[in-house]
Amino acid sequence: MSSSEQSAVELKGSRGEIYSKIRRNKKKKVFWIKVKPGVRLIVYLLNTTKVRKIIMSRGIASTVNQNVLDGLKNVVELEIVKSKKGRKNLLTKEKEKILKRKRRKKPGELKRILKEMGISRRTYYYWKKNITGHSK
Repeated sequence: MSSSEQSAVELKGSRGEIYSKIRRNKKKKVFWIKVKPGVRLIVYLLNTTKVRKIIMSRGIASTVNQNVLDGLKNVVELEIVKSKKGRKNLLTKEKEKILKRKRRKKPGELKRILKEMGISRRTYYYWKKNITGHSK
């Protein structure tokens, strides 16, 4: 994360919260928009603050009209960043190695593996199926 991203004012939450955050940060120059902005919100941001740079994710930028984005680019520096989507992956490289290992058919071995990995039996077979192509 760059220093401008760290000092950016995050605009997220309800519209009322966003407008009050803009009013409280009139002298800030960098804003990070984390919700779908309407034209009114963008105009209010430009008129109320000394904004020089606006940061938003690709997903948020795709919801904004292209004419509005082009207009913004003429007025301020617009940075569109790639953001991570979805849940954090719980399947680490170590767990993947355990799943790929050939399991001996000893009594209680699967229980030991499940306890070691901290997952349920169902999760074990689901991950194993996705890695190896078959569950057994």
